[in-house]
Amino acid sequence: MAENTIEMKFRCPLEFVVEPEDVEKDCYEVSARHFSEYADEINKLIIESFGIYDPEECGLAAYIIDDDLAEKITKIIPSVENINGELRGLMTVTLRENLTEIEIGKLRKELVEQLDNGWGEDFNEETVNIGGKYVYISFLCAKDGERLHVLDADETINQTMGGLS
Repeated sequence: MAENTIEMKFRCPLEFVVEPEDVEKDCYEVSARHFSEYADEINKLIIESFGIYDPEECGLAAYIIDDDLAEKITKIIPSVENINGELRGLMTVTLRENLTEIEIGKLRKELVEQLDNGWGEDFNEETVNIGGKYVYISFLCAKDGERLHVLDADETINQTMGGLS
């Protein structure tokens, strides 16, 4: 029998830093809009970055430190999504049961830690070839006033109505 699950999503800004062809020049930041057509390619690289080939794998949930939280979470999968022509980071969390507001706060802290010092830091250390450019991709917990946040029902509905997947 299949286990009933609940899905919760957190969105965050992304940063793209391009390594120039000329080694004498400095790396430079490029807008997330510039790479919007490469979402599928980037998602494939994300999956390959920590070996998730089986959809039943737990992803970043294996690194949850809080034992009570870990009992409720079955999967945490990072990805990117195209929102109105700009790539955004997405952390999809699969749960066995709903989280309290306090647990959501604890989960946000755990995700921030993974993005800043765990998987996200490792993913950002290597360049990836996207559209013929070597790029460092960072999932940011905060940038220009936007921070890692839980998607609410309105955001999900608006995306679906706008034809975004």
